[in-house]
Amino acid sequence: MKQANEKAGTGLGRAMRRTFALSVPATMVATAAVAMVFAIALDGCSSKTKETSSNQPSQTTVAQNQAPVVMPTPTPEPSPVKAETPKKKVAGRNVATIRYKNEDDGISFRYPRSYKMLPEIKADDTAWADPAPMNFAQPGGAVLANVGHISDPASSFFKISVNKGLTQEQCGQFATPSPAEVANTSPVDASDESIPAKATLRGAEFTRVENATEQTDVKYFHRWIQGSLNNGVGSCYEFALSVEETPGNTKSVDYNGMFDRLQRIFSTVKLADEPSQAVTAGVTSHPAEVTNPQ
Repeated sequence: MKQANEKAGTGLGRAMRRTFALSVPATMVATAAVAMVFAIALDGCSSKTKETSSNQPSQTTVAQNQAPVVMPTPTPEPSPVKAETPKKKVAGRNVATIRYKNEDDGISFRYPRSYKMLPEIKADDTAWADPAPMNFAQPGGAVLANVGHISDPASSFFKISVNKGLTQEQCGQFATPSPAEVANTSPVDASDESIPAKATLRGAEFTRVENATEQTDVKYFHRWIQGSLNNGVGSCYEFALSVEETPGNTKSVDYNGMFDRLQRIFSTVKLADEPSQAVTAGVTSHPAEVTNPQ
C-alpha cells in the first residue's frame, strides 16, 4: 500500500509538473504574441498620427498664414428727403391798406397803399386845381385828410372835411347847387343825382349830391353829428369821392370801377362822436397806422 501510494503521488506530481512545464511556456508565448501585436498596432497608429500631424498644419499656423477676410461695410441707404412744409403767411405782414387816424378830430379810415396822402390844396393855388373842392354851403370848413391815386387815363381822390357849428339843416345844404338853385328846381326828379337827396348808408344818414363836369365827376356826402352841448348845433363831415380824367385823354375811363374802390375806402370811415351803427370798417386787415400825418 505504501509503495502504491508513493507511486500514485509520484505520478500525480509528475503529471502536475508536466502540466506546469507545458503551461508556463504556452502562456508566456501567448502573452508575448499579444504584446507584439499590440505594439505593432500602437506603432502603426502612432506613425499614422505623426504623418497626419506633419501633413496638416495646426489651426494656429493656418490662421496666421491666411489673410484676414474683410467683410464689406454695407453702404447706408440715403434717407428720403423730406419735403419742406411751406410756411404759412402771417396775417398782417403784407398789408394792403394803411390806416389813417386823426385823434384830434376823432376820425379814422383805411386806404390802399397805391393811394398817397396829399397835401392840402390852397384855394389860391394855381399850379393844380382841386378836383374836389369843399362843397359846404356855409363858410368855415377845413380839410382833415386827402388821399389820391394819380394815374392815366384818370385819377381818383378821397377827401374828408369838417365844418363845425352847423345845424342839421345847414349840413344838408351844398354850395353847388346852392340852396336857391335847389328851391327853384321844381318838380324834383328823384333820379337826378345833381339835386341833394337823403341817403342811408350802413345805418347812417347822409345828404348826397353829385357834381359832374366834362373832366371831373365828384360825389359828396354830408354827415351831421350833434355836439356835446346838445344845443342844436354840431359838426358837419363832408366826404368827397372824385374821379378826374387826364387832360387830353382819348382812352375810355372805368368810372364804375374807380368809384367802387373809393366806396371801399368810404366804408372804412369811423367817427368817434357818432353812434356805433354809423359807418364801420369794411376791410379786414391789420395795416400800419398813420397818426396825424398832416
